[in-house]
Amino acid sequence: MLFFGSLASGVEKGARENGFKLLMANSLYETASELNAIESLRANNCKAIILHSEYSDEKTLIKLAGEIPGLVLINRFIPEIANRCVWLDNTSGSQVATNHLLSKGHKDFAVVTSVYQNRDPGCRVESIKNTLAKNHIKLPVKNIEEGTANIEGGEQAVKALIAKGCKFDALLAYNDLMAIGAIHALFDAGLRVPDDVSVVGFDDLSIGIACRPRLTTMHYPIEEMALYATNLAIKLSEPDVTPSKQTHLFIADLVERDSVKKL
Repeated sequence: MLFFGSLASGVEKGARENGFKLLMANSLYETASELNAIESLRANNCKAIILHSEYSDEKTLIKLAGEIPGLVLINRFIPEIANRCVWLDNTSGSQVATNHLLSKGHKDFAVVTSVYQNRDPGCRVESIKNTLAKNHIKLPVKNIEEGTANIEGGEQAVKALIAKGCKFDALLAYNDLMAIGAIHALFDAGLRVPDDVSVVGFDDLSIGIACRPRLTTMHYPIEEMALYATNLAIKLSEPDVTPSKQTHLFIADLVERDSVKKL
């Protein structure tokens, strides 16, 4: 199941368990569409709204949180409304993935990351660089390549790395789809995974088990997060509820499969 499908599945499960029906709206990766989607849900008398917001600014979201008691942000953190944010620790997740490759003896790294200008890609790349630096390894700028966050993007990004003559025996991908595309490009170039290059993804989508070799990845608990966010939104939407000071941070876990080799 793909990332947003898993998110929707978790929200639907939480709504059903609480006796609610689910309405969904798509922002289409545009600020105006995102705000229109929120207004359409409000027009349908939705009191509990789980929002995966990529492009609305923090000031707008803080204002909406003041107007919608049951608004919860998923996969985004804003300090002023931290008690309504359910988000992932991208820093620790990328650190774990990098340390796993280091523990297997890898020293020459490359990264394929998302070209989309949200917060996750930059945070993960920075964490990878910092983790390598602590181990006295520098990640060359040319060894970081951007692409669309899908199979085609991962494939094109690795082709670009190879065309530049980048040296690497370990590859960290922004997500599983990019990792699978990367594996395709490596095989096309005559490089075997994991014998020549170890690859680690992020998300733990079901497609990671279907590919060969089976993908080592970081499990992004998005369905669990979505279920948690739904229960939180419903609770906040109830009358006379005092918002807690509790934060809602989740972590990613390493899932070891067959795409990493010990050197």
